[in-house]
Amino acid sequence: MALDLTDILVHNLKALNAKERDHLMRYAYLGVNTQYAAEAGKFLSDEFIEKLRGPDEDPWLDRDAKCVFAAMDYHLDWLFVAMKLAVEGTDLSVLANDKQALKNLSNLKLDQKPDGDDPLYHDFRPVMGNQEDLDLLAVFEDQARATVLFIEAKGSAAFDRVQLARKLIRLDRILVASGVVADGREPLLQYRLILASPKEPGFKEKDCRRFAQDLPLAASPEKDKFHQMRELLSVDSHSSRVGDGLHHVLLDGFPTSVLMVTRESYEEDSTTGEFTHWKVSKR
Repeated sequence: MALDLTDILVHNLKALNAKERDHLMRYAYLGVNTQYAAEAGKFLSDEFIEKLRGPDEDPWLDRDAKCVFAAMDYHLDWLFVAMKLAVEGTDLSVLANDKQALKNLSNLKLDQKPDGDDPLYHDFRPVMGNQEDLDLLAVFEDQARATVLFIEAKGSAAFDRVQLARKLIRLDRILVASGVVADGREPLLQYRLILASPKEPGFKEKDCRRFAQDLPLAASPEKDKFHQMRELLSVDSHSSRVGDGLHHVLLDGFPTSVLMVTRESYEEDSTTGEFTHWKVSKR
């Protein structure tokens, strides 16, 4: 079943991938101009694939695992639909030109929006209609199992605790709501969160989920906007356990000194708060 599920998942991921930058970069950087829908194809460089295999003493992927799909800036909404339909055995590549079949799929009901003013802290539905995404999504398969890698990258900036917390909660909801993860059985697919940056993340916790869960505390409970996020990242609530452990790959070649352009207000008599100048400084 694993390989059948993987085939359908890859078809669905491809069918939903409308990110033009991803297609452009595959052609520009890898020189891949074969038909996108074809089973054969190259999605990542050999060097980066070796990094994603993890350390020899504790590999994250089997040595013969093959990358069968990868895409940058892949929307979480797309990921959920691709996974859910794959679990149900629905292949979007087969239905692409079937208007009635697609219409039937469009009748699936959305989860009800939770109450609250700021969706950042409480709205983690599998489909939200926004552009929240993964920096890189990769699918590997071998003869035994399929593995989906969720890759988040940073360059000169540090990993943001709130951003990572939200991403882990949504991924957990997607894995559960799609049926990939269910109580009482092994997940239908293997999955792993991987961080990528030019230097070590620097977490005191050797666990992404616990790092993300350690959100700032408010002075009083009624002002604690992160309460629900902490709860959803707890062992009891975070069913998929995505983000457990710390898996990191170094981005070799990232410039050691990166500059930035900022705007400044230099006019002493300015009362409008508008920017009047620009400057270049080190990040």
